[in-house]
Amino acid sequence: MLVPPLVAIALTRALPWSATALEPMVSNARAIRRNVMALLVCAVLFPLVIGITEIDDSAWYFLAKVVILVGIPAALVWRSRRNIKIAHHRLAWQWWAPIVVIAVWMILSQASPWITVPTFPGVDLAYLLAAAMLTALTAGVGEELFYRYWLQTRAEALLGRWGGIVLASFAFAIMHLGGDRQGNGLLVEIAAVIIVQGSFGIMLGYLWSKYRNLPLVIAAHIMANGYAVFAYLITGQISG
Repeated sequence: MLVPPLVAIALTRALPWSATALEPMVSNARAIRRNVMALLVCAVLFPLVIGITEIDDSAWYFLAKVVILVGIPAALVWRSRRNIKIAHHRLAWQWWAPIVVIAVWMILSQASPWITVPTFPGVDLAYLLAAAMLTALTAGVGEELFYRYWLQTRAEALLGRWGGIVLASFAFAIMHLGGDRQGNGLLVEIAAVIIVQGSFGIMLGYLWSKYRNLPLVIAAHIMANGYAVFAYLITGQISG
């Protein structure tokens, strides 16, 4: 579980080795500090709402995510958008380097020969495709906007690169708490999300911090969530 993100982090550090640090520029630190606190409230509120309402297996889950992690935060950051400046992907290495990193990570974590293609017995194809699309939009796009583009960038401005990455990645991990999926109690469940989603969040956070290429970070997240469905559809068509 840890090898693919660790390899990706090492490659991110190395490609290119002497890259210029793309640090966010802040003109009003107090406003950004208020932003970070408000965003952290949203980050805590979402898993609480899901845990209390138990809507994680329904369509209401997607609506709650859009409202709490996209709608409200978008309004918060829009008001202070002039207080922070983020570097954009204008240099060649901001494209080719993360593409290499993401390609290696995808092979190790998703497409290696030792990874079996999952099956979805009893799941209607239309339902599977709709769920995959909703997940791509709300998780791949929505979560990257919230945890990386909005929360991490502002936290980096206050805490430095790794302080921002760790804070956003911890919030990202805790967001995935829900039920006792490991079957061994709450402590094991917390440890599992910190190890699995936490390491994935740190990988994406470092990708974002070094390259500032949001489309590619979103693409990596979509592949992490959707590659199993894609592989299932492709192999099903071939075998059929």
